[in-house]
Amino acid sequence: MSLFSVAPSAVVVARKNTSSSSSSSFSKIRDGAQKHKSLLRIGKRASASRVGLVVATTRSGRTNSVIVRASSSSDDTQANLAAIEAKFRAERAAASSSSSSSSSDATASSSSSSAKVEHDDKTAFYAMAMKRHAEKLLANERAKAANYPMFRTTDVDKNFAEFSAKCDGLMRLFGATGTLFVLDKVISKKVAAQGISFPGPLVVMFGLIFALLAMDALAKDEKSSLSTQVCHLFAPAMDWITSWLPVFYVPSLVTLPLVVSTMEAATLGKIVGLLVAGFVVTCAFSAKLATTVRQMTGVEMQPLPQEKAKPPTTDLVKQLVGFTTLMSYLSASWLPATDVYQPFFVTVGLVGATVSSLLIGNVDKVKAKMNPIVTCAVLSNLGVYIMGLCTGAGYQATLKLYKSGVSFTDMSSLSAMGAGDILMAFLGSVIVSFAFKVYGARKIIKRHAVEIFTCLVGTSTFAMFSTAFLGRLIGLTPAISLALVPRSVTVALAMPVTVSLGHPEMVSLTAAAVVLTGLLGSALATKVLDQSGANDPISRGMATAASSHGLGTAALVSKEPEALPYAALSYALSGIVSSVLAATPVITAALVGIAGGAGGA
Repeated sequence: MSLFSVAPSAVVVARKNTSSSSSSSFSKIRDGAQKHKSLLRIGKRASASRVGLVVATTRSGRTNSVIVRASSSSDDTQANLAAIEAKFRAERAAASSSSSSSSSDATASSSSSSAKVEHDDKTAFYAMAMKRHAEKLLANERAKAANYPMFRTTDVDKNFAEFSAKCDGLMRLFGATGTLFVLDKVISKKVAAQGISFPGPLVVMFGLIFALLAMDALAKDEKSSLSTQVCHLFAPAMDWITSWLPVFYVPSLVTLPLVVSTMEAATLGKIVGLLVAGFVVTCAFSAKLATTVRQMTGVEMQPLPQEKAKPPTTDLVKQLVGFTTLMSYLSASWLPATDVYQPFFVTVGLVGATVSSLLIGNVDKVKAKMNPIVTCAVLSNLGVYIMGLCTGAGYQATLKLYKSGVSFTDMSSLSAMGAGDILMAFLGSVIVSFAFKVYGARKIIKRHAVEIFTCLVGTSTFAMFSTAFLGRLIGLTPAISLALVPRSVTVALAMPVTVSLGHPEMVSLTAAAVVLTGLLGSALATKVLDQSGANDPISRGMATAASSHGLGTAALVSKEPEALPYAALSYALSGIVSSVLAATPVITAALVGIAGGAGGA
């Protein structure tokens, strides 16, 4: 029989009801067997054939027919049938003789019983023969497929399907992330053009939340709401941002040496002490406040779906990042300083160094010993130092190139942006993406609205006034104290608060204080929360974000993903509350007075 000709043919056997006499049933079984043998002879004359084998079983006067696709030769069939028939008749004869010896009244109906037994023998024989032969044919088919690869289904279709799925996922990721990025930049530009000091990303975030809620209100039910499709559309971007969240905050931490290098040691020590004490007190206060209010309201915590933290990327992307970073460093060291392409390779190399540092920080063994954000910041600084050696520019000069302070406005601005500027350009998209997290937790937020908003307002007020008081208590100048007031607010909102308090020249110190507070939160937040008795996602998420903004949130979410919705809400609203408080004349005057007067150095 040829192994390459697979001429499909099948015997289609309908299911029949045979409620007639037993002889009619037997004749149909016999005719089916003869047709099967004829088909086998036809298959032998062909180079190869795939036949339909009838397996018949008789049960309660009903014949059930099953189609089995297999391949064989007629010689094998005759040999198998002969062997099965001989074995079956021997077994049946032994069973019949035993039954007849034990029956006392068998002689009364010997003729009819013999006919019935003979009919049952033949019917059962053909059923068993066909079934056993079918099993053998199928076994031969499987063995042939295993021994000859040309009969197996190849993996081409499977690999193509996987490749198509990956391409579709990448397209969805780029489309969703690009949409968030464009929304952030376009609307932020419009807001700034109108002279509004309120951050554009927060405008987009709250606009998306209200739009999703409006879709739910217009829909007949939750399943038919357009918001479900919108959330599904942006799901890839949400997963990507959640996985890479720390890398968008690290650049401010990488450039921290530039800020602290101009300060005296005593002043620097006082600032660090204030930030450490202020964070611990604020985080504990926020956690206690949220827990106390929840106990007063009597609202019980409902279980939340567990959400596992996703790894940053796949092994393939890790290899691409490593290769690109290495080639960029080699190219930057090979090209002279006057070459127009050297800044490009420097920027690409430093971006790759920051991304690679985060990947190293997320390795389980490294993560167990040091916070990934700290690891990323330290290794990124090391990467800046090595790049300075490769180009001959030195550490300080390369660190200034890492974050030049140029914001993204259009594609032409990319040439002036450093590696840190490019990474921080996605900060607005991160804030916008929080809209989907807040929307997803809308039912829980509504249930716990009292403790959430009480905690946010109370924590923001406490953090600002306690910072001004502690700054004056330890002898800091009013300008420095007021620059540290928005220490618990994200950088995008903290610097406008400092301007509102009358010291725009101190915004660099404000940025450094915010970063250092976030670093403290990433390292100490879980310990402070555990000591404060905060043991639910609401209290832990709100307290961490309200006291240490994005860096603290990123560290908490990496271990407790279920706290992200509440941390995102607290992260956004605490900045809003602080901005509103700082813009209120009465609050501004009170803060300036507590810090030591408006004319501080």
